[in-house]
Amino acid sequence: NGHEEEACRLMREILQGTRRYPFSAVTLTCSHLSLAISGIVDEVQKNRLIEFPESLLARLFSFGDPYEAESIEEIEEGFAGIIRQIIAAVGDKRSARHADLLAKINQLLAEQYRDPGCCLDSIAGQVGLSSAYVGKIYKRGTLKSISEQILELRMEEARRLLRENPKMTVTEIAEYTGFSTNSYFSKVFHKKTGMTPNEYRSLNRKGGSG
Repeated sequence: NGHEEEACRLMREILQGTRRYPFSAVTLTCSHLSLAISGIVDEVQKNRLIEFPESLLARLFSFGDPYEAESIEEIEEGFAGIIRQIIAAVGDKRSARHADLLAKINQLLAEQYRDPGCCLDSIAGQVGLSSAYVGKIYKRGTLKSISEQILELRMEEARRLLRENPKMTVTEIAEYTGFSTNSYFSKVFHKKTGMTPNEYRSLNRKGGSG
């Protein structure tokens, strides 16, 4: 589950527990640890589509035979290194999946923000994940919520239309950019820019920067 410290602690407890037994117990324990970790590697490769290098399994089974080690601590460090390598690979894969998910969400938002029904729930449904999970991943990756991003996209388009399309009324722009009502659009616009849509349009007509 990505808990490196906990995994290493359990591994060390298992190995330290062999100290009061004959060396054959150490050998058997190392063999069982190697098989257990190998099973985890197989499961991760199958379910998460991660390809571990053959050298990892070679190292793993070398620690299953502890005769060449000088101490239990040396064996522990060997297993700990393998655990760290597995967790790092899983973490890299998770980061790549999150990046792909963020790219997909941003693509959907760019395509659908003008739809009044565009929201966290609708986006989560399209990517096949829970709203809570999608919202958390998006906030972690962008430092803003999906609703904030939708509003930002709508406002950017509304400002562009106010500047570049004088034939469109404010009501038409509000409807086109996905705002539920003209009054709500005007309220949000004033809060974000400090002026009404008409004031923004007039200012830009006079050559203001907006």
